[in-house]
Amino acid sequence: GQRLTVRPEAGSAIDRPKLEAVTAWRRGQVMFDDTALLDAVEEFNRYGGRRIVVGDPALGSMRISGVFSTTDPDAFVSATAQVLGLSAHSDERGLVLTRAGHG
Repeated sequence: GQRLTVRPEAGSAIDRPKLEAVTAWRRGQVMFDDTALLDAVEEFNRYGGRRIVVGDPALGSMRISGVFSTTDPDAFVSATAQVLGLSAHSDERGLVLTRAGHG
């Protein structure tokens, strides 16, 4: 029931995540519970498909919660933009989340 996370820039940490969230990938889902936007995007990008980009690093600390299909990055970006009051557009980088009005 424990998870070890190791990141070069942040060291290591042990936590006890909800097993339902950790095993959501088996159901083709990803679950976020008050997760930093940058962490959620990094997790979502692990599943392939259209790449998601946070266009402004200052947005990375915004928090997101929800259950999303790992095969539908467009729905994740659309819902995230709506809930957090952001804008979303596509460009050569992929699906880009930016501050509203800064597309």
